[in-house]
Amino acid sequence: MGINRSAFKLLVEENIKRPFNGNVLLLGNQYYFLNREETIEALKSYDLDIAEKYLKVDKDPKQQEGQFIDFKSILNYFGFDHIDVMDYSDYEGANIIHDLNQIIQDKKLKNKYDLIIDGGTIEHVFHVPNVLQNFYELLNINGRIIHFAPSSNHVDHGFYMFSPTLFYDYYSANDYKIEDFYFYSYDKDDLYGFWTLYEYFPGALHRLQLGGLDDKLYGVYCVCTKNEKSTFGKIPQQSMYSNGLWIKDEKRHESIKNSNLKEFDFNKLNLKKII
Repeated sequence: MGINRSAFKLLVEENIKRPFNGNVLLLGNQYYFLNREETIEALKSYDLDIAEKYLKVDKDPKQQEGQFIDFKSILNYFGFDHIDVMDYSDYEGANIIHDLNQIIQDKKLKNKYDLIIDGGTIEHVFHVPNVLQNFYELLNINGRIIHFAPSSNHVDHGFYMFSPTLFYDYYSANDYKIEDFYFYSYDKDDLYGFWTLYEYFPGALHRLQLGGLDDKLYGVYCVCTKNEKSTFGKIPQQSMYSNGLWIKDEKRHESIKNSNLKEFDFNKLNLKKII
């Protein structure tokens, strides 16, 4: 799906809260839909500067048309020393060729990465449990996975449209730390514009689950950290039910029944500027 303005700002936010370093793995060679001026403007909103050496225009002809910056140079700016790109084939310049339906066997890749960015890949892979195991195998301890995954109104974009509860419940069951979790929407006529973000928790969409959304496109953004207790094989139950509707917890049941999505405002963040 690529990195648009909102995705870029979310990555900046993540780097401010938990600074990036080390090795990063891109699932597919991500297009970055900001040019030089837009990148500088976005960073200035955080009182951040960027050196000219990081503002290299991508060599891809499609990217050059919009003078879009090479995303790898942005990752260098964030502080990554090594960048790998994994894909099913090398048609977009991946340096690691692997079908994520198959479990990683290369020992050199296991526990290697400090960050994996899934900018729109997991929905195109049929065997989701194997993909999730691969993320576990590839991440080192304290490594993070970031998902930008399609949800409602992405019919036939991939094999799947993901409900946010899948990621929330899987990573919770397997003892990852959930750092940030948002449900976002955007307009079909402005695919690379800004997203509206909503803070998500299990049950937040209870009143909207049967036809309650509008005609916008929706997606899931989450950041999860692997730790020493993390696993990959625990099968989750849907937490909205197992933690509320399946047990006699009236307060929890009432909070789910009356839940509303809370819109998230970038401008209300009060984060220490550390870059």
